[in-house]
Amino acid sequence: MTMKPLKFIGSSLDDLRNFPDEARRAAGFELYAVQCGLEPGDWKPMQVVGSGVKEIRIHVLGEWRVIYVAKFRDAVYVLHSFQRKSRKTSREDIELARQRYKQIGGEPMNEAIVNSSGNVFIDLGFSPDEAAILQMRSELMADLRKFIKVKKLTQAKAAEILDVSQSRVSDLIRGKWDRFSLEMLITLAMRAGMQVSLRTATWRRGNNSIQPTACSVGLRPTAQPRARYTDKI
Repeated sequence: MTMKPLKFIGSSLDDLRNFPDEARRAAGFELYAVQCGLEPGDWKPMQVVGSGVKEIRIHVLGEWRVIYVAKFRDAVYVLHSFQRKSRKTSREDIELARQRYKQIGGEPMNEAIVNSSGNVFIDLGFSPDEAAILQMRSELMADLRKFIKVKKLTQAKAAEILDVSQSRVSDLIRGKWDRFSLEMLITLAMRAGMQVSLRTATWRRGNNSIQPTACSVGLRPTAQPRARYTDKI
């Protein structure tokens, strides 16, 4: 799957790492979807910050926001991450995101830009083993969402192919990641006619130290959806 690199401006990554675990997981799934060219599950435009800027809205243990822009060809830029404590995004948060947006447009660089490691969940502070599983779930969900979009399937038709209820398809389209286990997503991918394989790689960082093995899912479409199981998910 073609993905845009992810970049964090200023303190946006450190601020994201300070989110509660569940909010960080949600942010990771949403940002992965954006990297794949999909929309987050819950977002709103932030033209007041700049053209093409959007705000991811996370409703877990409070209200959390991630302001980003994906319109540039080279990368998805995370401008600001914060907890929203009032009914509207504060003027200070909007102004900070606006100043960081201007840096992308060529204004003098006042804040550093941090490149993603390649796994947004590693970036957000999760352990390598959990980050690998979360990334696999993200990849499978993104591919299934793209399958439905590219095939221009109605929810009813997608439900028939995947052998699930329309409400489950709605959850999938809206990126309700917490409602789908890795096993369930693999099953749905195979029902959609995808061949699922597992790739492993050992990471090396500094002083030749070996980090835990990272896993990812490889997907390859087949000509026709596979025969479906008879049980419902």
